[in-house]
Amino acid sequence: MVWRIVGYDSAIEILQQEIPLNEADEPRISEILRSLAAEHLTSEEIAAGLADVRRDATGGNRIALMAGQNPHYIAGLFRSDELAKEKKGR
Repeated sequence: MVWRIVGYDSAIEILQQEIPLNEADEPRISEILRSLAAEHLTSEEIAAGLADVRRDATGGNRIALMAGQNPHYIAGLFRSDELAKEKKGR
């Protein structure tokens, strides 16, 4: 299993990083997302919760975490074979 973190500024991808699950659990990924989102915010915006991490609650079958507004960051937990198929198709 692999966490994929993707950052977007509007619709433009500004970051893509993959971290194996055995190197980072969900709380650690949340810390990373919060830190990435906070880089673009003032202390007042951080205090207002704009860097807070939200978990996708739409009932999908993938763990997905989000932080920030614009830019914003999304982390999803993928099976390694899913990512390998995607890379092979590129």
